[in-house]
Amino acid sequence: MHSPKQHITAALVLFFCVSEGILATPGIDQLSASRLTTEKSRTRMSREPLGFVVIAAADANRAVRLPLVNLISPLQRPLRIAQSWGLYGGGPNAVERMEIYIDGTLIYRSKDPPHDWLAPVLTYRRVRPIVKTTCQGDSRNDTSLMAFILTHARADFPLAKQVVVRCTTAEFDSPAVTTDLVRYVASAPEWVLSQ
Repeated sequence: MHSPKQHITAALVLFFCVSEGILATPGIDQLSASRLTTEKSRTRMSREPLGFVVIAAADANRAVRLPLVNLISPLQRPLRIAQSWGLYGGGPNAVERMEIYIDGTLIYRSKDPPHDWLAPVLTYRRVRPIVKTTCQGDSRNDTSLMAFILTHARADFPLAKQVVVRCTTAEFDSPAVTTDLVRYVASAPEWVLSQ
């Protein structure tokens, strides 16, 4: 005959095993509540091989698993079992690029081989952080980097009237839609840099 203590222990072990499976389901724990909710995203996924499986998993996740996660997850902190980091995150939602225009013509864009003027310098491992912080708008080096670009632009394009350097951001799935983050302009004959 089993004691009541053994029954309670067995019930707690079962509860924690099921809870662990719900809270840390491999692959499914990366699905957000808004995943595959729009008709456009569902139609696009249905065209993929086994897309119906992904749509069904997202629907089941939203209808069954996420309410249980919301119910169980407050227990993680007092029991010290929360995992608040992820080894393989989803990555950034947007891509940032630096673009350089001479008289309205694009001559450089980050990671764009057809537009690679000054790419060997701007992509060099010791210069990349300067380009990145300049594009984020919080760099002390942006004036020096712009002076470097302007000097080379005037040397390589002696008839140029205007140099525009802009940093843009765009979502990965729609690169045509961009938003200016930082913009620098210098025009002949003074070549004074303005933002």
